[in-house]
Amino acid sequence: MSFSNSRALATAVSFSAPGLYTLLFSATDGTHGVAYDAVVVAVTVGVSVAREGCDMIVSSQSALAQRYRVEQSVELGPGLWTLLSDQLPGMAEQSP
Repeated sequence: MSFSNSRALATAVSFSAPGLYTLLFSATDGTHGVAYDAVVVAVTVGVSVAREGCDMIVSSQSALAQRYRVEQSVELGPGLWTLLSDQLPGMAEQSP
């Protein structure tokens, strides 16, 4: 995580990995006591979806050590999904 200018009244922050971050801020005017505030930021990986013929192409930025599961279905109902690849924790990678 890095701030573009941590001393500015308005600044930008960037995160290198998805996750839940708690940021603690402090401010002082030199006369009164220091004021503190905290904010929780949820950083997610952006996903884009595009149609290619009868297929949907789902893509996202990769993140180191992120696990995923890919399934396909002709219909969006329960129990109709076919596992294509699985890299979830505790499971060996599977591919048909």
